[in-house]
Amino acid sequence: MRVEDELPYLREFVVRIGGAMVASGDSIDSIQRTLQRIVRAYGRDDFEFFVLPTGLFVESGTADSARVLLSSDRMRARPRFDQISALYDLVNRAEAASVTPMDGLAELAEISELPARAARTSLADLLRIARADLGPEAVLELDQELILSLE
Repeated sequence: MRVEDELPYLREFVVRIGGAMVASGDSIDSIQRTLQRIVRAYGRDDFEFFVLPTGLFVESGTADSARVLLSSDRMRARPRFDQISALYDLVNRAEAASVTPMDGLAELAEISELPARAARTSLADLLRIARADLGPEAVLELDQELILSLE
């Protein structure tokens, strides 16, 4: 697919990935810098971002093909930690342009549909998950208290 043919998908991809980052609670500056890195990785320098705590505007294209898109977190559920982790894995790959915008859109849809690991998560569950993902020496620090065991 030609770069110009991918532009509509890239526009939609950065709007959705940026909206997901807003919903995840990332900082405005971080989102703006990340989205700039993503579009540059795809060879585009004609995108502008206006990020707010509740959404973002994305302007792209030249005078004859300019578009402005909006993403708002109104009515959007807050993502869980596992969804945020999957989102930032996708963000890292997007920053390297190692995923096509079309595939990135499909992956974002999958991330939003990830089943919850449990109905509720206790501190013991968090420690177990951290150790499963990071190794047996992983610890949790909450409110400056080091948690090594919950048994």
